[in-house]
Amino acid sequence: MQWAPGLQGCDRVRAGNSLARAVPGRSEDDGVRIDFRLEQSGTARLTVHDVSGRLVRVLMDEQRPSGEHSAVWDQMDANRQRVNRGVYFWRLHVQDATETGRIVLLR
Repeated sequence: MQWAPGLQGCDRVRAGNSLARAVPGRSEDDGVRIDFRLEQSGTARLTVHDVSGRLVRVLMDEQRPSGEHSAVWDQMDANRQRVNRGVYFWRLHVQDATETGRIVLLR
């Protein structure tokens, strides 16, 4: 997996079991793709939170094999309402490791 140079509004991290990054779509309608790699199989829980830590949406909570995976956040909350612009955080929890990255919506 290679990082795209010059990503704005997204973070990438490496810790524990996975390597993860958030990649903005080309347009607002494309959403934000979060890519990650699991070194071993396990339950992957991927969530999006607002700046106060409130859960906005669960993108994934399922058993995944080792390898590369991705999920797309369509900028909707759990009630299928479009979120406001601002800063959000994605959190990937796999077994006993958790990674967090930042997403900035500017639209």
